[in-house]
Parts: sequence; C-alpha cells; structure tokens
Amino acid sequence: MKYHLVNTDLRYVPEGHDYMLKEKRVAAFFDRADEVDEIARGDVVFLYQNKVGVVGAATGKLEIGPREWDGELYEDAAHSQRLNRFRSVKPAIEARTVSAICANFGKMKKGVFLRTRFELPPRVGKALYGLALAITD
Repeated sequence: MKYHLVNTDLRYVPEGHDYMLKEKRVAAFFDRADEVDEIARGDVVFLYQNKVGVVGAATGKLEIGPREWDGELYEDAAHSQRLNRFRSVKPAIEARTVSAICANFGKMKKGVFLRTRFELPPRVGKALYGLALAITD
C-alpha cells in the first residue's frame, strides 16, 4: 500500500475539485492526466486543496475519458478512479502540518504542494492517515 497526496488544482481546472468531491474520485486532467495512473488498488489517497481535506482508498480501476475546455472536447483528457472509504477531514490538515510531519521524517521536498501528485514515504503516510482518521467527520 502506498500513500499519495493529490492537489485538486483549482487554478487550472477549477471544476475538477468539485467533481472529485461529488463523485468520490481522484482525478487529473489534460497534460497532467497520467499523474493518477500509478495509484493502485488499496493505496490511500489524500485529496488536498486549501482548507479542504479528504481521504479515501483507491479502487485501482482507472477510467479515461474526454474533457471539455474552452468549448472543445479533448479525448482521453481526464483520468480518474473512484475512492472507497471516502471521508472528509474536518478541520482539514493544513499544509504546514503535512510539511512538519514530512520534515520530522526528513522526507519533505520543496514545492510538494505545487505538484499534482506526490507519493508520501510509508511512515509519513501512516502518520498522516492516523491523524486524518482521528479528525474525520
């Protein structure tokens, strides 16, 4: 089992975040669509956006479909998979808390929250998962 932190990217695909929450999915779009392809069944996925936290377990069933942008339809531009055990984390774990957990294990890389997907080291993922479960609604 691996642990993945996925930035829901409000800057480039603002409706993508709402789609992920409503459909209980992890997703990536356009030139970053393949970022979710490596997430396997049972992997823990943390969806992250400022002040919003969600955790779930990947089904491992990748779905690839079209996505519209500026009135044009792009084939294969959306990669996603459903998340089981989908839970809101309230209050959301702040970026600085995740950074502190990573730093404690010596595993924080600069710019992690700017990337679409970041695989957390197992000890960091377990610590973050335990914290998330303690505060889920």
